Amino acid sequence: MIAIRHAEPSDIPSLVKLMQELGYPTDAERLREKLASFDASVMDALLVAEKEGNVVACLGLHAMEILPSGRLGRITAIVVASDARRQGIGKRLMDAGIQYFDSQECTILEVTSSEHRQEAHALFRSFGFAEKRSRFIRKLA
Repeated sequence: MIAIRHAEPSDIPSLVKLMQELGYPTDAERLREKLASFDASVMDALLVAEKEGNVVACLGLHAMEILPSGRLGRITAIVVASDARRQGIGKRLMDAGIQYFDSQECTILEVTSSEHRQEAHALFRSFGFAEKRSRFIRKLA
């Protein structure tokens, strides 16, 4: 049985491990701050998938206004623990994320993913996402 729910502070140790597995090492205090900011926001959410009492996946969500096109829903992170993949957990999370974005009245969804994450790309395509390549990034001090 897989339960999808909003993340809670008690999930932070599991979230640290998931972020490490995704390739973004972080510490518990930083995640605690992020979770608090998500809880205070009506435009952000962090969902987790729980299996047998263990958090095995998470999905970060952000809705934002885009001047020319309405509201954009952005998936900011998705990761399923390597030992929990191919069990439909990613699909359940994505379905819950789409419901969240529907409730936020988003008209378009977006997700970015590193080129080497081919397995994730297949998942996104299975949900109707199309690949577009015109992203420019500039880091600020």
